[in-house]
Amino acid sequence: MQIKENTTHAIQILRYLHKNQGLQTAQNVADAVGITAPLFKRIAMWLKQENLITHIAGRDGGYTLGRPAEEISFYDVFWLTKGELYPNNHCAKRDINCEGENHCKLHQFIKITEHFIIEDMLGTSIADLA
Repeated sequence: MQIKENTTHAIQILRYLHKNQGLQTAQNVADAVGITAPLFKRIAMWLKQENLITHIAGRDGGYTLGRPAEEISFYDVFWLTKGELYPNNHCAKRDINCEGENHCKLHQFIKITEHFIIEDMLGTSIADLA
């Protein structure tokens, strides 16, 4: 499983916005999370596309959660930031004796494991992580 750095940053941004109600400036969020403002804005753009955060422009504007933290799952962010559970397509060594997904015991085991991991991610909200 590979959790990308952008996934971690996105989770930290959402946790920060959950803990700090009200509009937050890009610079305040970036500083609190430990990233640059340009990186924050790039990640914020992805989060806004999925309505995980909202942005109000202007002098008195800022960022806030787009919906309650209890309704945003870890999987929402993992999927959005292109995390991969098993990037090697199951058979890591590309075994020439592999009988395919329906008959290979390794494929079946990883598919079941992947299902449980996704279920855990779906069942874990930003509020749970805060």
